[in-house]
Amino acid sequence: MLVQVAAPVLSGLVLLQLATGRRGLLTAASGFLLVFLVPNCICYNPVNGPWIDLLGKSPACFAGSIAVTLLALGALRRGRMAGASIAIVWLTNATMLAFFVGHHYYRVPW
Repeated sequence: MLVQVAAPVLSGLVLLQLATGRRGLLTAASGFLLVFLVPNCICYNPVNGPWIDLLGKSPACFAGSIAVTLLALGALRRGRMAGASIAIVWLTNATMLAFFVGHHYYRVPW
């Protein structure tokens, strides 16, 4: 549900803000990020393992996405450092994609 529903909703809020300039939409998008903290991952690895032991599922899978989204929303809100924010977001997304492919298809690094 998070990837198929919540991510498009979040993207829609940001796109609406870019189209309309309404800053309240960025605040809504920031609040909506809390949805991604719902424990959802069952991949037992060194990062998720303690969370799974404690909660049954881990909220850590989207931690990087939440961090870079907050960074991007902050850059949009202030209107400064947009280029640096974009570079960091793309670099982080590329790293997370490489980790996802390596972990789910090749069982690297664990």
